[in-house]
Amino acid sequence: MILKTYSSMRKSKAVSRNVVIAIVAIIVIVGVAVAILQFTSAPPSVSGKTWTINVWIGVDKSVGGSNPQNWGRYLIVQVPSNATIKVGDTVQIIFHNNDTFPNPHVLAVAVGSNVITTISAPALSAATITIKVSQAGTYTLSCQVYCGAFHLDVGKMQQVTLFTAS
Repeated sequence: MILKTYSSMRKSKAVSRNVVIAIVAIIVIVGVAVAILQFTSAPPSVSGKTWTINVWIGVDKSVGGSNPQNWGRYLIVQVPSNATIKVGDTVQIIFHNNDTFPNPHVLAVAVGSNVITTISAPALSAATITIKVSQAGTYTLSCQVYCGAFHLDVGKMQQVTLFTAS
């Protein structure tokens, strides 16, 4: 009887050892499979950087006579000096309308000839919009409401470069 017990104990240890070896083998196989999938799958998508661009209305009182509605207005765009804006980046545009012109200034944001959004700010206020850069090209601002002597001037109130994305 003592012999049977010793024999069954040896079998029990052998079974336990085999179970441990099987568990370790499964863990190793799963680990290798996860590592292979991790290195062969596509890299995670990069959401891009966020840039802030400030835009102001400048007023030239030396043109347009004494009527403030005819004074020359122009856009001043301040892009961070280190900006390298790329497709996938986010751009926050802060439009500071420090002009007393009675109508709100409404600016169209376009890439090429396609208007993607507008931003509007009443006199002496600011407005903010955020855009996701979806294509490469030059993004511009154009005033949508007549605002004085420079309203139709390219580079002053029309087709003013906001940024170029690559």
